[in-house]
Amino acid sequence: MKKTLALALALISMGFTAFTEPPREKPEQHRPHFEPSPEQMLERLVERLNLTDSQKSLAEGIMLEHKTLREQYKAKADSLVEEMKNMHESENLDEARMIEIGRDLGELKVRQGLLMKKFFDQLKIHLDDEQLEKFSEMHERMKRMMGRHRPDGPMPPRGPERKFEKDR
Repeated sequence: MKKTLALALALISMGFTAFTEPPREKPEQHRPHFEPSPEQMLERLVERLNLTDSQKSLAEGIMLEHKTLREQYKAKADSLVEEMKNMHESENLDEARMIEIGRDLGELKVRQGLLMKKFFDQLKIHLDDEQLEKFSEMHERMKRMMGRHRPDGPMPPRGPERKFEKDR
């Protein structure tokens, strides 16, 4: 039970690798292509949607709020993951606290997703019909690249297919 719990919590913490990586000298150059900084995301939107100056100004304001909250979530996740690592290294493993940390990390991930949705929803209000169409195409392409919401279903799992006891 303890091994299963520790493994599950370790897998959850691996999902937050982006939060926990040590700072690099030039993070903008080393970010994965699927995780642009808010500034890079705004540059792409301005370019691809051909935003007007007033739309760009509004988008910058929305992006600033988004960036501030994103940084707060990252700082909180960093501290939780550090606490989890310290617990793994200590002699006494507090299972209840590990579960609580896992839940908190999961909640932060959900909050980040909601933050992105809010950012896009606020931006879409200020787009004209042609820009909305382009935005929808960009968004659908991004979801497909991430392997979600594919017309033929989610991507198959990687590696050998493993069956759990209840599936046998």
